[in-house]
Amino acid sequence: MLNAFNVIANGGLLVQPRVVSQVIRGQDVTTIEPVVVRRVISEQTAATVTQMMLSAVNIGLDEQARLTGYSVAGKTGTAEIPTIEGYLSNATNVTFIGYLPADAPTVSVLVKLDQPKTGTFASQTAAPVFRQLAERLVTFLEIPTDDIRAQLRDAGGAVGAARP
Repeated sequence: MLNAFNVIANGGLLVQPRVVSQVIRGQDVTTIEPVVVRRVISEQTAATVTQMMLSAVNIGLDEQARLTGYSVAGKTGTAEIPTIEGYLSNATNVTFIGYLPADAPTVSVLVKLDQPKTGTFASQTAAPVFRQLAERLVTFLEIPTDDIRAQLRDAGGAVGAARP
């Protein structure tokens, strides 16, 4: 599911998943480059869906996924749980899937919770988990905020991003 979602983050391109980005043996460093499999959707479609997901986080119900200083593209999902007799009452499975920074994706995360106890909706449960994880990832990976990346671009500095 995350790889399919990453097609949007990668501007419509399906990129072969990889777990390792570098292999380090002593002083020898080998970088494993991303491999593009094929174009799945147009770049324009990916940009349109990204804008929709930015709106979901910034002005919609997914606000618990907001991360100060970063543009987050993402979406919640809340599903009732079917049984033979119908749906379980007061029990759901929830997800939040998102990437950041939205204009130069570096990190993508899928949070899936089965029957969370702290709430019924993904906006109450999975979105805050995403935010907490994303806060740690931007620090650990030293991802500059949107403002800093814009200043670097305006100054002509290189602002690279490793696609998810």
